[in-house]
Amino acid sequence: MNGGGVRVPRRRDIRKWSRVAIFPIMTALLLPPYILSIILSPPAQRLITKIWSAGCCRLCALRIKVSGAPETASPVLYIVNHVSYLDIPILQRFLDASFVAKKEVAEWPLFGFLARLARTMFIDRASFRAVEQRDRMARRLADKNMILFPEGTSTDGQGLAPFKTALFSAAMPGPRKAADKVTVQPVSIAYTRY
Repeated sequence: MNGGGVRVPRRRDIRKWSRVAIFPIMTALLLPPYILSIILSPPAQRLITKIWSAGCCRLCALRIKVSGAPETASPVLYIVNHVSYLDIPILQRFLDASFVAKKEVAEWPLFGFLARLARTMFIDRASFRAVEQRDRMARRLADKNMILFPEGTSTDGQGLAPFKTALFSAAMPGPRKAADKVTVQPVSIAYTRY
């Protein structure tokens, strides 16, 4: 506050709110070329996804340290702990894969639309649909790597919640050819302060 009792915005507040404002602008600018790339050029689609994800990480002031390397064989089912909504752009930045998400995400404003564009597979957590969804996921794994959050929800990252294991069997050997074997790679995300 200055002497007259009026609050003067701090530099940190200005930076924070400018980052919040830049996100929808960045998304709106990249959306038309992304939609075109879906039709015309999958490699361009991947590049635009990486640019958007890197921009999100930068806006959130994330410094990312990666240990290990993503599996290069294809298809790959990445099994990842879910700590924050920031997991999505972080994983998109480094992995060429689509996500598996609860069906409610499809209805979220903006993020549901973006998830549908990114070919997210939406699942119903009702157990009576498990076999159908496992088979759908196995078919998707035939042509696209996938990211699964087996805990089914985000956690604080200090421990593991019980896994929802029904979809794991999508990676099991079955009627597919040996060349279509699915590699399962565990990925762990941890947020720390430097």
